[in-house]
Amino acid sequence: MEIQNIGRQTEYIKLNNKVFAKYTLIYSLRVQHVPDGYISHINLLKYKNQLVFSNIENKIQQQNLIFVDSFFLDLLADLTLEVFINKVRSFNEYLESEPKINLPRFDHDYLKYKFLNFINLLLYSEIASNRVYTGDLNNYKVYCLKNKLNTLEFFSIYEQTSLQLKLLEELKLEIDSKKSGIFNSELKLVLKISY
Repeated sequence: MEIQNIGRQTEYIKLNNKVFAKYTLIYSLRVQHVPDGYISHINLLKYKNQLVFSNIENKIQQQNLIFVDSFFLDLLADLTLEVFINKVRSFNEYLESEPKINLPRFDHDYLKYKFLNFINLLLYSEIASNRVYTGDLNNYKVYCLKNKLNTLEFFSIYEQTSLQLKLLEELKLEIDSKKSGIFNSELKLVLKISY
């Protein structure tokens, strides 16, 4: 992994209303007689065991996620179902929810570490883009946030730990209902990760 910072200028990025990633996850249906259509028909699906994760629509995004962990794709698929079915709204809410994905060797702290690593890559790399991620990090990004006191907070690479913990709780996870739906007996859920 190479850190890019030679000859680069600081890039200031507004954190308020920033969309970090959109992933279209595809699930096979285990239930019969669910008509094709947008989100209105999806209400017939209420349990995770009615669905089997297939893949992410964008193969490059899918390959990029391996940089987080070889099992992170399954974790993101389970998280997306929790957002859809149980209305989980943050990574932290997912960590506190039961039941999560059933992988015996991974405990709460390990999952938290993986989400923090993913957030770090969302902040300082191009992992969520449609380009092949090469492992490069851009540590010249400074995130700016207008807080509740109407003052600006700045988060450089030196405050990355506090920013990651903040985003673990405050990043919004939601399903884009205009682009999600059932098509050809497959459920497509568009997960949007934003602040």
